[in-house]
Amino acid sequence: MEVSVVADDLSGAMEAASMFLLRTTRIDVTLGSRRRPDDLSEIPPRVHVLDTDSRHMKPEQAAAAVGAAWDQLGAGGTVIKKVDSLLRGHPAAEIEQVLTRTSELVIAVALPARGRTVVEGRLLVDGIPLSATDLWRTEGRPPAEDVAAAFGTVPTVAVNLSAVRAGTARLAQTMRSAVAGGYIPICDGRTDADLDEVVGAARLAFHRPVLIGSAALAAAMARDMAPDPAVAGRPVGCVAERPAQVPQIRPGILVVVGTNAPTIASQLDRLRVQHPELISIATDDLFDSGRLAALSDQIRTAVAARPLTVAYLDPSAEIRPSQASRMVQGLAVAVTAGADLACGLLLTGGETARRVLDQLGVDHLQPLSAVHHGAVVSLARGQRAHPGPGEVRLVATRPGSFGDVDSLAAMVSSLYPRYFYNKESS
Repeated sequence: MEVSVVADDLSGAMEAASMFLLRTTRIDVTLGSRRRPDDLSEIPPRVHVLDTDSRHMKPEQAAAAVGAAWDQLGAGGTVIKKVDSLLRGHPAAEIEQVLTRTSELVIAVALPARGRTVVEGRLLVDGIPLSATDLWRTEGRPPAEDVAAAFGTVPTVAVNLSAVRAGTARLAQTMRSAVAGGYIPICDGRTDADLDEVVGAARLAFHRPVLIGSAALAAAMARDMAPDPAVAGRPVGCVAERPAQVPQIRPGILVVVGTNAPTIASQLDRLRVQHPELISIATDDLFDSGRLAALSDQIRTAVAARPLTVAYLDPSAEIRPSQASRMVQGLAVAVTAGADLACGLLLTGGETARRVLDQLGVDHLQPLSAVHHGAVVSLARGQRAHPGPGEVRLVATRPGSFGDVDSLAAMVSSLYPRYFYNKESS
């Protein structure tokens, strides 16, 4: 294995996986600790991504999940510990677990393409300190004041931008010195080029470095890989490969919006212009068995009758952090009957996507393409992964906080051709 990625939620896992599509089609995303299916390929993947689904666990559970994932990693190669670009979840507990296995760690959490940079050890979002934004409003607690604080008692040392840009050899020496002294270096970063320096220096400094950061760090790692002959020169966003079997025309796409991120209401309004019959879900319905059953029937009937069904949480509803996981599970139960029927799923929000796929028995995803604002299209594998005999199911995932006002509509428009073609036209 050349690269292993351990992510704490599904949308982050898929986002990281998609970064390697410019280099290889040999990518496997594993949901949890399930064994890789024998039918995926006789050729082992170059990139193995594991979703620990630990973002919303308790800290001790998250640490145990990361430990179990580590035990699945093959020998050799670089490891990327994917963390949320807003530092949500339990990075401290998870990294403490990694430290019991190795000390060769480097932290670089910048995501420049989304305006998320690290300057003097502080995470900025469009130039504003994370702690001064409302991006943690559903977390039930305030964000850390700086990156070091997000990693709790893990011993860290800041590496400022000047040191990052001092040259690969000097940065590698800075990293070695920090680790020799018992510290994990936290690297500043404003640009993707800064992350390229971090990756190059870490690989020079250590035999098997563990890089801790966002999908941008995975992208930097991908840029440092030699491409497969079959993908050399492929433009960004194109399909990596078409599945051997393709969907027949049948009940089509189910879109499940499991987030109330600040931008989602405007995205839904834009989508409603083209597809007015969206199904709004009141959060209270997800806690009542009778209303949940009725909602499930409504969504299944819609999927059977329409080429596109969109089910979304009421963006104006208040989501109490203590009830969030139960609410997402209720949403997954509500859409399962419709999802079982659909040959295409578009799922926003990492926890929502994972719960829906768990309900369907999907345990592996094979990334095919990146399409729009962090959305990744994959081929589903596992029990009940296929909607019918001789058919396949494609799944598109996207982080809930991503996307401008046109994002959701553009994703649906770009995905339609992928789901609606028959065998004669393939």
